[in-house]
Amino acid sequence: MSTTRKCAAALLSGIILVGGCAPQPWWSDPDATWIRSYGGEDSDVGEGIVPADDGGLFIAGTADLQFGPEPRGDVYLVRTDSSGELVWEKTYGGAGIQAGRSIIRARDGGLVIAGESSSTGDGERDALLIKVDQGGNLIWSRTFEGPLQEAAVAVRQTGDGGYILLCDRVDPEDPVADAGRAGYGGYDARSSLYLIRTDGEGNLLWSRDYDSGANTLASSGILAPDGGFLILATVTHYPESNDDILLLKVDERGDEVWSRTWEEGRSYGYDLVGGSDGTYLIVGSYAPPDDVDRSEADHLFIKVDAEGNEVWHRSFGDSRMMDWGYGVTESRDGGYLVPGTRTKDLFRSPEDISLTRIDENGELLWQQIFPTATHNMFGGVVERPDGSIVVAGSTLMGDGTFDVFLIETDSEGNARW
Repeated sequence: MSTTRKCAAALLSGIILVGGCAPQPWWSDPDATWIRSYGGEDSDVGEGIVPADDGGLFIAGTADLQFGPEPRGDVYLVRTDSSGELVWEKTYGGAGIQAGRSIIRARDGGLVIAGESSSTGDGERDALLIKVDQGGNLIWSRTFEGPLQEAAVAVRQTGDGGYILLCDRVDPEDPVADAGRAGYGGYDARSSLYLIRTDGEGNLLWSRDYDSGANTLASSGILAPDGGFLILATVTHYPESNDDILLLKVDERGDEVWSRTWEEGRSYGYDLVGGSDGTYLIVGSYAPPDDVDRSEADHLFIKVDAEGNEVWHRSFGDSRMMDWGYGVTESRDGGYLVPGTRTKDLFRSPEDISLTRIDENGELLWQQIFPTATHNMFGGVVERPDGSIVVAGSTLMGDGTFDVFLIETDSEGNARW
């Protein structure tokens, strides 16, 4: 990808912010909270974020993304300093699409990125796993060619130094009505849950498919203290308006231990985090069953114990807006930070960016809304040792393409731009 940065503009809170153009934008003052954008001439999206040792950040996603007659894209890795200034950017790919969906820091200090690849030339999706050092230099790359189409959405490191990938497995012979619409994963056929387990070099140890016959979309997965793995997913029932949240626990061999389902209204699970007290928090959205267009969708928080039993259940939002919580991290005080978006209409209105903090009991501490005049996708969040917060995602720029976007706030979600 060319390192030439595009001069594109987005409107945020009534202020035009220009990324990648000289002179240096006013919001790059290192003493203030800041906004940064990164990318080239085509669309670039940010999916995952992890902190670097020096206070900087690593953001993984997809660069040069195009969905035209010849789809293409490369895995994208951005390295910033503590003020969000670009240190370097790297891409990894070949023919077709290679997309980065999840990033972790390995215990040896390297970076591991999971996603999908269609570089084999047959148009099929394969799960992709890449390891690089902290300078972004490629150590190894693995693709996992299954009988169907597989795309990794999350990666975690196991206790023995290997990796486990949570994937969507799509069956092209089983089309689902309107599967490609927003909220249905963008796939053109029915999806089921799929796990891949590797050793520390990314070599396949085993894979497991969890196919209930429903259209099930993977969202997030985390390791349990006993070596098992928890999977968060959404089960869709289109055209019926009764999508469900699924939480599935498997052991270290991939055998199912238990599952829990939340079937009230239209419930979507977007992210999952383990708490320091041994519980887990599900973040998503909820809309009443008769709300076909989800115009009344609210933030949804469900806390469960180690066996998946519900501890508490919270839902709140602006009744005039659609509120979504797309990501979550546990904060230093035992509560949670949740980035998301808010809009009046999913297809025709711009999306404001939201940042919400709740306590360990699900009570709202504060919520900050950053009004925009564009489309946004925000899910990654990091709380720094000094309490400042960095939210990562993508924003639609003035030229119709997306850029990777970062926002830094203080510990209360306040921003001085």
